[in-house]
Amino acid sequence: MSYWETTPPHICTMAQVRRALATCAVLTAARNSLPQIQVFAAPRMESKLAEHNQYQAKTFDEKSDFFASEKATPASVEPKLRRIACSCRLETPGTTLLDVGTGTGALLPFFQEAGVDLAQVVGVDLSAGMLGFAKERFPETTFVQEDVLQFQGGRFDRVVVWLHSG
Repeated sequence: MSYWETTPPHICTMAQVRRALATCAVLTAARNSLPQIQVFAAPRMESKLAEHNQYQAKTFDEKSDFFASEKATPASVEPKLRRIACSCRLETPGTTLLDVGTGTGALLPFFQEAGVDLAQVVGVDLSAGMLGFAKERFPETTFVQEDVLQFQGGRFDRVVVWLHSG
């Protein structure tokens, strides 16, 4: 039985999670490209977001050994990862890519296979445990432990948010 089959259900649906992550990525890309755009959240939401981020970081820190293993990326998922990576090719030298929720760097070998210079990739994740594996495997890539909505990393030509749902 896989991790995905034994993990308890989440509070929201995967469609809701995907929409939320896509919204975060779009807001981040827009904010980084157009500094005059600001992202606002009500104080109560800020508190809930901080609580949620702590929970996410702790959960993925505890599971980072699994996500660093070969079991985390089943062969059936690899064609999806290749399609994502191919769509992110950076045609011009010096163009950049932001990998939101990079985790252990699961997409990076596929980016590299597609011809992406990993030195042009910045991975952002909440989990120090996950990023520890990513930094070890891909030292040429920049990794930042931070909420993507707080990330001030500049402008990116591509933003990738990939949610592995088994």
